[in-house]
Amino acid sequence: MSRTGHEGAPPGETFADFRPRAVVDANPVSGVRYGGSQGRCTVFRSFLPRLPRLGLALCLSAAVTDLVAQSGSPRRGPFATRPAIAGTLGVMIPTGQLADRYDWGPAFKGALHLPLFRSVLFVGEFSYARLPLTAPSTDPNFVVRDGRLLGGSTHLLVPLGGSRIPVPGLGRGAPYVIGGVGLFQFDRPTRTESNRLGFTGGVGLSFDAPGHHEAFVEARAMTLALTGQTGVMVPLTVGFRW
Repeated sequence: MSRTGHEGAPPGETFADFRPRAVVDANPVSGVRYGGSQGRCTVFRSFLPRLPRLGLALCLSAAVTDLVAQSGSPRRGPFATRPAIAGTLGVMIPTGQLADRYDWGPAFKGALHLPLFRSVLFVGEFSYARLPLTAPSTDPNFVVRDGRLLGGSTHLLVPLGGSRIPVPGLGRGAPYVIGGVGLFQFDRPTRTESNRLGFTGGVGLSFDAPGHHEAFVEARAMTLALTGQTGVMVPLTVGFRW
């Protein structure tokens, strides 16, 4: 049975026509049927939306522990010595139901890093991502926009101890966790959803760069409260801190 009214599809075009794929599984709770590899990853899909809140909780716990246990020691860890600005680029990967509608797209972020206490940093961030439609319409009379996500968020960045992890070709990276919350606007092909609450959480590695700068790689999970569903995306980025 095909589903009609798929977002971004011309009038009268069914879900099956918009993106053909074999139905292989069904969500046992909602009854929504998924196709392709998504039907084989039900457990992973159900856990992924929880990661951002778990990341935020881990950051808060690590920050409190760091403040209590090391109140008399000097600053340590990545990004912990001075205020700075940072820029990142990478890809935004939609998952779950969003993956039926959108492909991977470019993601950009700009951030301000401010040392708070001990090794904990406050991160104020602006982000933008573009998500191409999986199957754009070929009807010249039907104008379809790609998905666009933009917004601002605040985070806590907490190093994970003083050890460094060797990475071939990159050197030794200092691990950290990052988590936060923000407001976002998501432009869909047929409408715009503004002031949507989003949570992000993830991990990263920081590497020393020439001139007292730092480079870093980062992976996060992001949940976004959209109309009728929770959108889950995974930004993978590399960045530089000045």
